[in-house]
Amino acid sequence: MRRLLPILFCVASTGLAACDQDSGPTPDDAQALYDEVRAAPFPVPVAFDTDVELRRSGGGVVPDFVIINSVAADGTGEPIQVVSNGGIASPDGELLCSFTSSGAFSQLRDADGDVIFSSLGPFVFEGQPQLAGKNAFQQAQTLMAHLRFSYDFDLLVEGLASSGEEMVEANVPIQFSSSNRKLVIASLVDGYCGSEGLDTP
Repeated sequence: MRRLLPILFCVASTGLAACDQDSGPTPDDAQALYDEVRAAPFPVPVAFDTDVELRRSGGGVVPDFVIINSVAADGTGEPIQVVSNGGIASPDGELLCSFTSSGAFSQLRDADGDVIFSSLGPFVFEGQPQLAGKNAFQQAQTLMAHLRFSYDFDLLVEGLASSGEEMVEANVPIQFSSSNRKLVIASLVDGYCGSEGLDTP
């Protein structure tokens, strides 16, 4: 059962009136993303971060990644990342990626300042979607074009939670993690900020 809990990014970025128009984007995926946002319950539960084990969906007992306190490690327990409020460092203290924000988005930037991922509610987008000057439906299309992951309770799904491939599952409901934690998990799975990514089975 899908338990995706999107937030109302359309309302936050354009205002309620813009989100109440009758027609939607023509691509099916963009419409699905728009519909999921419109159907979101409100208010959204308070975000929380806790220790987590991440396993490839359908994988074995040994986790692919673990996050304990501020340290992310591989399945053998070898530290990969040290996470702080400011960003992600290597185990020896070198800053690899930084956390920033732009409007409603939380961002993960590489050492050169380029945006790797942007997070909004249960969604992680590649780069920084440019929404300025677009109506709600154009925004939905832009967001769909940049969508990388959706968080669905204890699952990280590629693309939309309703139709995408399940990438990893967690032992806790990571959907309710903070934006920074969602960005950290995305970086672990996709191989950024010191991670080698999810091993191919």
